Amino acid sequence: MLVSGSGDKTARIWDMNVGNCLFHLMIEESGGADSSPVDAGVTSVCVSPDGSLLAAGSLDTVVRLWDTSNGQLLDKLKGHKDSVYSVAFSPDGKFLVSGSLDKTLKLWDLATLNREGNPPFNGLVKKEDPANSASSSLPNPPAIERGENGEKITSDRGFDSSRPSTTCTTTLIGHKDYVLSVAVSPDGEWIMSGSKDRGVQFWDPKTAMPQFMLQGHKNSVISIAVSESGGLLATGSGDWHARIWSYERIAKK
Repeated sequence: MLVSGSGDKTARIWDMNVGNCLFHLMIEESGGADSSPVDAGVTSVCVSPDGSLLAAGSLDTVVRLWDTSNGQLLDKLKGHKDSVYSVAFSPDGKFLVSGSLDKTLKLWDLATLNREGNPPFNGLVKKEDPANSASSSLPNPPAIERGENGEKITSDRGFDSSRPSTTCTTTLIGHKDYVLSVAVSPDGEWIMSGSKDRGVQFWDPKTAMPQFMLQGHKNSVISIAVSESGGLLATGSGDWHARIWSYERIAKK
């Protein structure tokens, strides 16, 4: 399975074996504090370790969680005050980290996620019209519609926002500028974040406190990745350089 997110306000789930799109996940409901329309382009996607969840960060400040088995929207995580540019699951799948242009990271407790989702989509989806390539809303269509290429099309329209939402347990504050990338170490002991402030911050998820910052890049740190075994961190920056860092926990005496 491969997932992708786009500025066209969609995320897609692909079958890697045959290259087909299985689910076309559409964002149709978005709005600012004054309910005015805002751009909901998808900036970042990730899949939970067990493959059951897709998380998508968006320009409209919301993180959406989808069920990868049926394309159903499970929750909209709200709390950031600016666009969400990066999302990452913990290795045990117990929490999700999001990084935002509001200069913060948030930790979301997935034990509080209602996996029942929104009752049968309220019958509100989009149907693609192969004849004119247009999309039209259907008042009472089947729960899931199929696109021209056979993919299942689902939408967040009609999502019940009154449902209990996944809990944000912690907000990490410390960066001086946009948070552009986040990652979690394989042992779950560290959260790492890259920022427009050119630093890479290490955080302790248990205390929500910054531990130390890696400095060396001369422009925004826009991508970070941790080695599968831990101990190595790769960073990519707008300074045209990638760096590989080694790290280890120093035992307290």
